[in-house]
This record gives sequence, C-alpha cells and structure tokens, in this order.
Amino acid sequence: MNCRDCPRYDPEARTCRDGKINPPTWESVVEASQVFGLRAICILNDHRERLVMARGIPARSPSAPRPNR
Repeated sequence: MNCRDCPRYDPEARTCRDGKINPPTWESVVEASQVFGLRAICILNDHRERLVMARGIPARSPSAPRPNR
C-alpha cells in the first residue's frame, strides 16, 4: 500500500501519524524489522504478513485466552 493512500498518513508532515514505517521491498522489511522491531512496520505493508508467518508468530486476537505452558 502506498502511504499517501492511507487514512493515517499526514500529508502536511509527510509522515505516518502512528510513526510506522513502510519499506517497499522484502529485503528492506526484513532489515527494518531487525533494526526497529516488527511493531515499527505498518500493518498495511505488503510484506509484513509474510514476515510474521516466517517468524512463526501465531496470529491471535488480544481477547483470546493464552495457551497454557
């Protein structure tokens, strides 16, 4: 997704209102997640879901009960 199409984009400041980054390529997403962490990457980034799945992070809702360990 292009940042300018996002409702969270501030055109005057030319930045994301949430402080997220939106790397354009898979390689830059991997590098950015290693430097800044996964939470820094925009949830609408085209490559973010692939990175989440590659890391083996299960998707769960915040209200879902945690598994017993």
